[in-house]
Amino acid sequence: MSEKLKLAFVDPRVLVKNSWNPNKMSPEAEAKLRNSLQQHGHIRPILVRELDDGRLEIIGGEHRTELSIDLGMETVPVMNLGRISDEAAKRALMIDNSRYGQDDAGLLSELLSDIGTADDLAEWMAMDVDQLTALLGAAEVPDTEELLGALDDLDAIGEEEEIPVPTREIKTHQPMKFKVPVEDAEFIKDTIDGVIKAQGIEDSDSSIRAGEALLWLCRNYRGESDPASRDPIDEIDMSDDAFLRELGLEVGNE
Repeated sequence: MSEKLKLAFVDPRVLVKNSWNPNKMSPEAEAKLRNSLQQHGHIRPILVRELDDGRLEIIGGEHRTELSIDLGMETVPVMNLGRISDEAAKRALMIDNSRYGQDDAGLLSELLSDIGTADDLAEWMAMDVDQLTALLGAAEVPDTEELLGALDDLDAIGEEEEIPVPTREIKTHQPMKFKVPVEDAEFIKDTIDGVIKAQGIEDSDSSIRAGEALLWLCRNYRGESDPASRDPIDEIDMSDDAFLRELGLEVGNE
């Protein structure tokens, strides 16, 4: 099979789907793949085989093909395995979807730290922010030399010296997860961005900025200025034109 490999660039609209692809994709995963294609393009070619009638059938990369069409790409890279049997094509699909080996957490953490923050990476990687944050933290594990140095420092402390009590960082924020309809995601993002801009919310962490904006919306919904006040009161009209204009969102007639 390897002697018949052919790399080419073809119109994704001419590629034919197979009927036995087991890979299904959630809307969230599809959004990540879309972001990946928009930011990085095709890193690996779509795997295809040639049918008896000359058409190219997708073996691996059906979702990338569909999104490439949706994004208006004129050509995509394909690796043509030639005219192979159904069994060989299915084996190729499983090999293409398989990943051998296991990542070293420390090395992977260093690699990811070089290319972005947890928020940036979560836009296109198949992990959420919490998973990436934990993974990026693996780079902070001290190595053997650092540990030995710490032991030497302890030995150097005299009996008359008081060993400092370890302090613990105070937790100020709590991550929260939400899922929203795909068709409303852009509206929600624009609303959050509008609140951040209108209220002058500043923080180096984008997730904290978004959280402060959400808190502002919740307080306005409840009519509260003091976060300690939590008694239900009359709801405000979130569709009010003046309210939307304050957020910098467009107001139109349906």
